[in-house]
Amino acid sequence: MAQVVFGDPQRRAALDAIVHPLVAARRAELVAAAPDDAVVVEDVPLLVETGAAPGYPLVVVVDAEADERVRRLVAERGMSEADARARLAAQATDGERRAAADVLLPNPRRAPGSAPDPLPRLVERLWHDRLVPFEAGLRAGRPGPLPPGAPGPGEAERARRRVARATGGDVRPRPGDSWPLRLDVERARPPAGGDLDAALRAVGYVRAGQGWFASADPGCAVVVEEVDPPARRARVGGPA
Repeated sequence: MAQVVFGDPQRRAALDAIVHPLVAARRAELVAAAPDDAVVVEDVPLLVETGAAPGYPLVVVVDAEADERVRRLVAERGMSEADARARLAAQATDGERRAAADVLLPNPRRAPGSAPDPLPRLVERLWHDRLVPFEAGLRAGRPGPLPPGAPGPGEAERARRRVARATGGDVRPRPGDSWPLRLDVERARPPAGGDLDAALRAVGYVRAGQGWFASADPGCAVVVEEVDPPARRARVGGPA
C-alpha cells in the first residue's frame, strides 16, 4: 500500500480521508479515559503536515538527518531506498518539523562501539524536569516558574499559534517585550463554545490573575493577556 499511496498524492489523500477520522475518534476515547494526573504522550507521524501541532501543549521532535532516516527504513523495515525517499518527500521538511518543536532531541546514527546513546538520558530528564511538573502545575492551576535566559528560536510564533488556535481570537506579541514573552489576545468565543480558561488550559495555560494567563510549562516563558477589541487597553498589573 505504501508503494502506491506515497507516489500518488490523490490516492494518499483518499487513504487519509478514511484513516484520519478513525484515528481521531480513537485518540479522543483514549484521552478521555486517561486518569486526571496522567501525562498523555502521543506519537503523531503527521503532526506538522496536518497542521495539528498548535493544538498540543508541548511538541517534542526526535530528529535525525534525512539520509539516516532512509537508512533505517531500508535496514529495519525492508523498504527499497526509492520507496523510503518517496515517503520522506511526502512529509514535512526537516525545517518545518524543527520549527514546530518546543523540544528537539537529536537521534543521529551511532557507530558501533561508540559512547552510550544519550537519547534515553535526555528523555528521562525531559520527563522529570519538564513534563511531570508541567502536568502537576496544569492540574493545580499553578503557573510554572519562568525559565532563565532568552526565549528559544521560534518560541514566540509557536506560542502565538497555540493561543490563537485555542481561543479563536486575534493574537499579537506585545511590542517591545522579549522576556517573558507577552501575547495580547482579543476577546472572542473559544472554539466549541467553551470558556477562555478551558480553551487555554487545553494548550497549557492557567489563569494567573485578572485578565491574564501564564504557562504551566516550566520551560515556557509566555504570558497571555486578554484585551478588548478593537482598541487595546494598557496593561494594569501583571506577573512579578
